[in-house]
Amino acid sequence: RRIYLYRHAARTDIKLKSLDDATAYMIGTAQGSAAMNFLLARGFEVGVQLDPAQDDARNMKKFKAQRFDLLLSLDWAAMYNARQNGMDSQALVPALLVDDSNDYWFGVSLGTDPRILSKLESAMARIRKDGRLQALVRHYLPSTP
Repeated sequence: RRIYLYRHAARTDIKLKSLDDATAYMIGTAQGSAAMNFLLARGFEVGVQLDPAQDDARNMKKFKAQRFDLLLSLDWAAMYNARQNGMDSQALVPALLVDDSNDYWFGVSLGTDPRILSKLESAMARIRKDGRLQALVRHYLPSTP
C-alpha cells in the first residue's frame, strides 16, 4: 500500500524532497480518505494546502485539468482513475512517496474452511515467487517506482 504525491508531467517546476516541501502547494485529495487524513494529522489544512473532491474519480478530473498542483493518491487508484479519464499514465509523475507503512490483507470469515485459506496463501506465494505478481504491478502501475 503506497500513497504518493503525484505531479502532472507538465509541472517540471515541482521538486519535493520531503513532506514539508509539499506545504507550498495545493494538493488534490479524496474527501475523507485515509490519505487525506494522513496529511491532516501532519498539519495540512483544507483550503490552505488541501483541495478535497468528493471521490478519487472527481479528484482525477481536477488533476487532468491541472486545477491543483499535486495529486494525493494510492498508486493503484491513481493509475486506474487516470485510465478512466483517458489520461496516459506518463502524465502522473510520482513526486514523493508519502506513506508505505501499511500492507493489504485478505479478509475472510472466521468460518472459512482452513483448506481454502491454505490454497489462497499458496497461490499468493506462487505468484510472488514466479514473478507474476511483479509483472502485474508493472503492467497496472507503470509509473510507480
